Amino acid sequence: MQLRSIDLFKAVLPGVLPFFFLEAFAAPPTCIKLPVEPTLEYRTEGFLLQYDLTGANALDNQSDANNNQIPDLVEDVAIQLTTARALFTSFQFVDPLKQPRYKGQNAELVQVRFLKMEGNGLAFDEVRRNRHGECALLINLSNKLGARNLSPAHEWFHLVQYGYTPFKRAWFLEGMARWSESGLRKDTSKTSFGSPVQDSALFSQSYEAQAYWANFAAADKKDTKQKFPASVTRARYVNGDAVLQDNVFVGPSRIRAALEALGRLGEQESTRRKLDPYAWPETTQRLTEHDEPMKQTVENISKK
Repeated sequence: MQLRSIDLFKAVLPGVLPFFFLEAFAAPPTCIKLPVEPTLEYRTEGFLLQYDLTGANALDNQSDANNNQIPDLVEDVAIQLTTARALFTSFQFVDPLKQPRYKGQNAELVQVRFLKMEGNGLAFDEVRRNRHGECALLINLSNKLGARNLSPAHEWFHLVQYGYTPFKRAWFLEGMARWSESGLRKDTSKTSFGSPVQDSALFSQSYEAQAYWANFAAADKKDTKQKFPASVTRARYVNGDAVLQDNVFVGPSRIRAALEALGRLGEQESTRRKLDPYAWPETTQRLTEHDEPMKQTVENISKK
């Protein structure tokens, strides 16, 4: 019997495989390589933050009050992200990295790039490979981001939404993500909501659809003063300010139920359209024809 070279090597040195054989037989990452990555890095608790201090993408705010050679803004964004994750997972929202959609693509961290860009932030539903060979979920943040801006938590919540369902309608994505900010922010939007609008107006909304989701969340009759884990209540920015602004968070269990229901609707649509449930074309994700079924799916929760 003729032995393949790898079998011969194993016969000579049983239990040992050379590095080049391991490399050859390792499963390659399924993610596409990122074309642009800032130079400097800060890692913490499953997040990789990348930034520059010079050049086109240089941070506007490079203050370093604690003199640890990491800009306070970068540290504060990391603190906000880890606190938001702890907050939502404490209410049983599934961490996007633990969703089948992203586990199947070998996503192992959330990568945040500070870049020169329009707007404050942008989250992507595709997995990308960084220079370290890691597959990551991606968030871009403006290099001009102001201190205490909640865009990092907002964009991370988009990853949560992407983990549950393939739909990309603005009234759903931006309206619900703006509601999610109320978990960390102290403001009147938790208890004072806008008047209901006709469906045609709602479906054309974006961030202002927060009122729809706030009203939906408020239909939860449970006490709005929640118990939060210590990792959330004790979280502090570099200057000592609390990340959690109060202990009022309205209706997270209803919002989670809405995401779960929209996830089931996405699975049904994937079957009907004969699409990979984790790889819808962008144009299909954004079709206006999803609006009515999505809203009906959400509102059926209230009837149960």
